Amino acid sequence: MKIIILSINQYKEKDAIISSMSSTGKLTFIVKALYDPKSRNSQLNSPLTIIDAEFVEGEYQYPVLKRFMVVSSPMKNSNDYEYLSSILILGEISNKLVQEEDYSSIYEWLYNGLEKLDKTKTYYSVLLIYIANVLKVSGYEFEVNKCVMCGSKKSIAAFSFDDGGFLCTSCLNEDVKSHLNKKEMILIREIFNTTSYNINEEICKKDDAISLLFKFYTFISDSFSTKINNILMLNK
Repeated sequence: MKIIILSINQYKEKDAIISSMSSTGKLTFIVKALYDPKSRNSQLNSPLTIIDAEFVEGEYQYPVLKRFMVVSSPMKNSNDYEYLSSILILGEISNKLVQEEDYSSIYEWLYNGLEKLDKTKTYYSVLLIYIANVLKVSGYEFEVNKCVMCGSKKSIAAFSFDDGGFLCTSCLNEDVKSHLNKKEMILIREIFNTTSYNINEEICKKDDAISLLFKFYTFISDSFSTKINNILMLNK
């Protein structure tokens, strides 16, 4: 089965307990000799490594990794700062925002996002689309196709995180704070509507994408009482 490594904790001297995400949910298992540099298993010491794995039950609380094949590893592009920053952000989002009961729902998005990062340099669109889908499974599916108040699709004038989406001119008043500019409103509509990672890169310009990522940082900090600190590594 294919799994995505999320976190690694030392167990005994050289072994480790790994928590991972799979298509069926959370999977926790033991890896022997992960901290032995001479062991083949040492290559699993990187979160967001994807492996095709087999396990065996034994005397431990968790199954033990029997054999594996690396599908992709973040260390492949270890000299690309933007890539590594994106990997760290995806990992932090997955560990801090995704609840265990939602692992099976978000697995394909994380898997496909990592695959996209590995093959292209569309880093910021991957981050935004993954955040959008994590928010969806967490119950924050913003209205990005019509006014969240009256349902009108005309004269959309603002986006409010507080109110849950787009607002038209008729529903916008002085008490409502608009959080996004026009380009960011177009971009947020795109990332919440797309069913894949293939979006119009002309819409997802780097500066606009990073600006929107920082606004998601603020929203997540306020709504989830946690901070995705690796977003702060991006050049604003």
